[in-house]
Amino acid sequence: MRKLRKVMALLLTLAMVMGMSLTTFAATRESAYIKIQDSDGNPLSLYNVDTNPNGVQLQYAQIIKPAQNKVTGWDFVNDNVAKCFINAFTTEETPNLSAQDVIKKLIDTQKDKDTNINTTQIANALSGIVNASPSIIDYTLATANPFEVKQAGVYLITAEQEGYTYNTMAAYVGFGEVTIDGIKYDYPSLTDAEITAKRSPETVVKGTDDPDHVVAVDDIVTYTIRAHVPFIDPSDINKKFSIVDTLSGADYYLTGPNAVAKVEYVGTPNNTPISEYDASDFVITDNSFEIDLSNLITEDNENAGKEIIVTYTVKVTGETVHNTAASHVGGEQHNSEPVDIYTGTITLKKVDADNTEKTLAGAGFEVRKDDGNEPLTFTELEEGVYVYDEDGAITEVVTGSDGTLVLKGLDVGTYKFKEITAPEGYHIKNDPSGVDGSAKLEVEGGTASEILTGEETVENTKLASLPSTGGIGTTIFTIGGCVIMIAAAGLYFASRRKHGEN
Repeated sequence: MRKLRKVMALLLTLAMVMGMSLTTFAATRESAYIKIQDSDGNPLSLYNVDTNPNGVQLQYAQIIKPAQNKVTGWDFVNDNVAKCFINAFTTEETPNLSAQDVIKKLIDTQKDKDTNINTTQIANALSGIVNASPSIIDYTLATANPFEVKQAGVYLITAEQEGYTYNTMAAYVGFGEVTIDGIKYDYPSLTDAEITAKRSPETVVKGTDDPDHVVAVDDIVTYTIRAHVPFIDPSDINKKFSIVDTLSGADYYLTGPNAVAKVEYVGTPNNTPISEYDASDFVITDNSFEIDLSNLITEDNENAGKEIIVTYTVKVTGETVHNTAASHVGGEQHNSEPVDIYTGTITLKKVDADNTEKTLAGAGFEVRKDDGNEPLTFTELEEGVYVYDEDGAITEVVTGSDGTLVLKGLDVGTYKFKEITAPEGYHIKNDPSGVDGSAKLEVEGGTASEILTGEETVENTKLASLPSTGGIGTTIFTIGGCVIMIAAAGLYFASRRKHGEN
C-alpha cells in the first residue's frame, strides 16, 4: 500500500510538471492572421449591405507558397503568376530570368521584416495578376478583418470602397517563434501580418474664403479645390489626373494685384508649393479652366494618397456666382458639391407723403455704405436699375417711371441714401441727420443661400404755395380811373352839344 501511494504521488507530480510545461513546449502554430489597417492602425471596417454599406470589400489570394524542393524555399502558386513577375522584373540587363531568380530578388527587397512590399516592379507584377482575364488566381472574400490564412507565403489583397481608390497590397506571412496570450509556439510557426492600406479619397471639395458667401460686384474672391493624388494601376494606359473648374457670374482672375493661382501639398510645413505649376498651367476655355496634374502620377504611386489644394482667385461680375470642380482620373470624373456666393439687392420706393400709393419718378440719391464719406459709384442697367461698379461714373441714382430705384451687386452692410434731386412738384426731404433713407443687407444663419434683399420707402411732400404779386387796391384804382375817364368823356360830349345849339 505504501509503495502504491509513492507511485501515485510520483505520477501526480509528473502530471503537474507536464501541465506547467505546456506553455513552454507547445506545438507550432498552424494559422496566421492578416490585418488590413488604416494609417492610425485601426482595422478597416468591412462592407455589409445592411449594417455597413460604406465599408471596404477585401479579397485575397495566395501568390507565393512554401516549396521545400526549391533553392529559395518558395515558389509561385502557378506558372501564370510566375510569368507576371518575370515580365515585370525582366530588363535588358536580365533578359532570361527564371521564377527562382525573381523570388531571390523579392527576398532581397525584404529589409527589417517590412511586410509592405512596394516597388515599381512588384506593382507591375501585381497589376498583371489583377488584370488578367480570365483570372489566374482564386480569390477569397474576407469575412473578417483580420482574416485567417493557413499557409505561409505572400498574399495578394485587393480593396474596393465607395469614394476611394486603393493600391493593390501584398502581405507576407512567414515562419517564426510566436507567443500568443502567454502560449509560446515554436519555430516554424506562422506569423501574423499587418498591412497599412494606402488609399486615396475620390472626393473633390470646393471652398471659398468668404464665410458668409456674400460679396459685391468687382470683389476678388479666393476659391480652393481639395483633392487627393489617386492610385493608378501601373498597367493603365490612361494615367491622366487633372482638376477642372466651371464658373458663372465671375471671371477668372489669375494674374494682377492680389491674384492667386497655385497648387500645393497639404499637411507639409506652410503647404509645400508644387513649383512646376503656376497661372500659365490654368488653361481657361470660356467659363472653365483645367490644370493637368498628371506629372504627380508616378510608376510606384509615390505621391498617391497625398492631398493637394488648388487655390485661385476670381472677380465677381454677376449677382450670383456658381462654381463647381471635378477631378478627372483616367476616364472617370468625380464632382464636388457646388459653391454659390451671392450679392445683395436694395429696392427703394419714392412716394407722395399725402398719398403713399402714388409713386414718384425722377428722385435722385447719393448712396453711401455704412459710415463711408464718399458716394458709391454705379453703372445704369436700365431706367431706375443700377449695378454697383467700383469704376463706375454715376454717383446720383434716379428713380424710374414707376417710382422705384433698384441697386444690385451689393455686399452686406447698411446703405444710406441722401436725396439730391426731388421729383417735379416736390421738395427734397433733407433730413437733419443727413440720411433721408437707409436699408440693411445682412445674412441670417451665418451663410447666404440666395440673393440678399433690402427695401426702403422715402416720402416727399409737395411744394408749398407762394403769395401772388399785386393786390385788391390796384384793382380799385383801376376801376376808379375808368369811371373818371367815362365821366370826363360824357362832360366833353355834352359841352359840344351845348355849343352847337348856340
